[in-house]
Amino acid sequence: MFTEVDDREIRVIFGYFPVYSWVAARRDIVEAKVVEYNALKEYGGWGIKGFPTNALCTRGNLGVLIKLKNGRTMLVGSQHPDQLLKALHLPNATTPLSTSSSEY
Repeated sequence: MFTEVDDREIRVIFGYFPVYSWVAARRDIVEAKVVEYNALKEYGGWGIKGFPTNALCTRGNLGVLIKLKNGRTMLVGSQHPDQLLKALHLPNATTPLSTSSSEY
């Protein structure tokens, strides 16, 4: 899974040969927060998950939960969620957990 944030959007590409991609305009993000989750219990395992909260996760138990203007949510699993949250530059972002690395 590859996550990229630029000045316009966040992009998540799933798989070595892109099987699935998710893109959201940064202007459409109303809230984002670092969360700890249980992939098996909350989403039925790792991978590309759907209703009620969408999730893209490959391993671990940390990620950034993103809420969009249209009410949809997406959990983006990350080994470095605090850095991903910081890259989004949102005024209402919360970071209760901390890691240290230069990758998302």
